[in-house]
Amino acid sequence: MQKAVLNLNILKVTQGMNNTFSHKGVLAIDIAGHNGFRAPFTGIIKKIYTKDANQVWLESTDKVKYADGTEDYMTLSIWHDNDVSNLKVGQVIKQGEVFYQQGTKGYVTGAHNHLTVGKGKFTGTGWYKNSVGNWCINNQYDITKALFVYDKTEIKKSGGYTWTKTSDFEYNKPVSNDRYLNLKPTVSSWTVYKTNKYFIPTKTSDVLAKLNPKKFGGLSYKILEDCGNYHFKIKTDMFGYGYIAGNPNKYECTITDKPVY
Repeated sequence: MQKAVLNLNILKVTQGMNNTFSHKGVLAIDIAGHNGFRAPFTGIIKKIYTKDANQVWLESTDKVKYADGTEDYMTLSIWHDNDVSNLKVGQVIKQGEVFYQQGTKGYVTGAHNHLTVGKGKFTGTGWYKNSVGNWCINNQYDITKALFVYDKTEIKKSGGYTWTKTSDFEYNKPVSNDRYLNLKPTVSSWTVYKTNKYFIPTKTSDVLAKLNPKKFGGLSYKILEDCGNYHFKIKTDMFGYGYIAGNPNKYECTITDKPVY
């Protein structure tokens, strides 16, 4: 999974989020002085609006890691490049690729980029006008909570924000090989056996306990051992270790990598 990283040679924030003037009610920053805006993540261009400030919306092609720990899709909007003729809707931009330049297209007082981030995928028209008449990206999100800053970026003007720095662009989410047997709440009785040499229904001495998933709104157990043929070793809270049958193709159960109940 990629981290969403603001990877500029220089970070100079000239106007902050929810500021007066054009940022009132808008979670956007203006940035200037850099040598080209690099895509914080691999994304696809969802919209280009050339009638105002050459606004471009870029949506991540997969979920990304936010600076605050969130894992979700991300959409950004960037403004004011003087020429976007090299871009088109549907174009895929690789993470770290320079695809946009600071400029003066639109209502500006000097060359810069207006940058804003939305949580999740591109929706609707991509933006809306707020109560004071300023345009906001849909599902706007605090940029400092969304974007890491590459630790080799020279921060000339932080905007008064504390940025989360990173030295890499990949988030290696821990991979778990755990599996769970989930007994659905539609069943009122499920047998657990003392040994894996079982499944002789008439041999009651091998029965450890009768579980009641319905009573508890379903039950989930970590699979401690796979004995084959959908027979598993589990540990119950009340009866300790036991063996259970759990074939999702035959019984009211599921097998997942996280507990359901």
